[in-house]
Formats: sequence, C-alpha cells, structure tokens
Amino acid sequence: AAASKRKAPQLHPCEASDEEGDAALDRMIETQAKRQRVVKGLEEEFVCPISQELFIDPVTAEDGRVYEREKIARWFQECEDDQSSSPVTNEPMGFQLFPAHLVKSTLERLVEAGAIVGPLVDTWKATMAKIDEDRKKVKGLRKHAAGGDVDAMAELGVSYSKGWLGLEKDADEAFKWNMQAACEGHATAACRTAIAYLKGKGVVQNERRGCEYMFSAAVLGSEHACEFVGYCYVNGVNQYPVNLDAARYWFEKMEKCKHKDSVENTRERA
Repeated sequence: AAASKRKAPQLHPCEASDEEGDAALDRMIETQAKRQRVVKGLEEEFVCPISQELFIDPVTAEDGRVYEREKIARWFQECEDDQSSSPVTNEPMGFQLFPAHLVKSTLERLVEAGAIVGPLVDTWKATMAKIDEDRKKVKGLRKHAAGGDVDAMAELGVSYSKGWLGLEKDADEAFKWNMQAACEGHATAACRTAIAYLKGKGVVQNERRGCEYMFSAAVLGSEHACEFVGYCYVNGVNQYPVNLDAARYWFEKMEKCKHKDSVENTRERA
C-alpha cells in the first residue's frame, strides 16, 4: 500500500511515451524560455542607453537615468550650447553626474554568480581585465619612476597626455613626468616638455624655454625635435635666423636619430 502511494518517478523525455515526452519537452522549453526572458530583462537593466554595452563606470545623470561615464561625457561635449538634453527622453537636463556605485557592485556580483551571460558579458569581462591590467601597469610605472627609472617617467608623461592606461588626460601631470624624464636626459620627454612650453599645456606658455628644450631634445636624438629645429632654420621663426645649411644638417640628422618619435607627414616635409 505504501509503495502504491509513492509518487511515480519523472521520466526523461527520451524515456517517456510519445505523449508524455511531448508534454515534458514542452514544459522544459517553456521553463527555459521564461529563464531567458528573465535573464534578458535583468541584463537590459545594466546596459548603457548610449553604448548598448554593460556598464564599466556607471553614473546617474540629472534625468535620473544611468549611463556609462565616458559616453554621457562625450554627449555633453557635443552640445551646441550651455544646455544639454537627455539622450533617452530628449528633455532638457543639466550636466551633473553622480557615481552609481550600487549599480556597479550589483552588476559585478551578477556576473560573478553567472546570473547573466552572453556576448555582452564576454565583452565586459575583457574590458574589466584590461582595466585591471592597466592599473597594475600604472602602479608598477609609479614604483619604477620613484626609483629613478627614466623610461617609466616618460611613459607616465605620455600616458597622462594621451589618456592611456586608463588614466584621465591631465596636462599638469603629463608635464611633471615629462619634465622629470627630460632632466634625466630622455630625448622624447624633452621634446614633449618643449611642446608643452610652446603651447602652454600644463605650464605657463614660454616660447624661449620651449625652444631651449626643443634644441636639447634634438641634441639628445629626438627625431621630431630635429625636424622642428630644421624647420625653424628654414623659415627664420622662433628666434632662429634663416640658415639653410643648418636646416639641412638637422633634417639629415633625423635619419640617424635613435628616438623615432615623429610622424610620417613631418618626415615628408623635412
């Protein structure tokens, strides 16, 4: 009697009769479809409306929506006046952004738990791995630069100038590191220091000091600096007299420079 009251075991669709198998298969398909809809809806909550990618550095804007910081910042830059509009509603909104820490931490936990999967998650994981790698590299560069490594100083300088290795562009930091490397005899860093003085980026504009650093960079073997000095001699600018023989000397020196830090159109001009 006890055995007769036991619940019959559920058979795998392949082991059941045709009718029972079809019903079981339908239930499995329905369950899977529901699960996929839930996952898809969950994933959409963590996708930037602009990039259509999972958040890396989410921020809440004044329209109450969450965006990827880089994308909404670029949206603001493209505004033609002092007033921006929401990328989602097109209604006017201000420029304030607030870090969405909870959104970021929740997304990380969901990905770690495998609650959301797919191509967007794969891209997110690759991006996060690159960010982690960049952070480790910057930490290492700072350590080596503090220990007197000139190449590390120069790499920090260009990274701050270009916004590489996950660093925000910072002209002041770029100038500081390039100046330190230049004082240690790094040719390309000396050239970048010269350009900073000439353009007033990260330091007060000073044409005389810019030309001095550029000449030093040329002597140290900076290809770009050699072209600059040669150009000045051709045109009699930046306090250089017109002297075609001197110009030819610096243009020819470019081919022998150890530091190939110029660009193709500049080489063609030389």
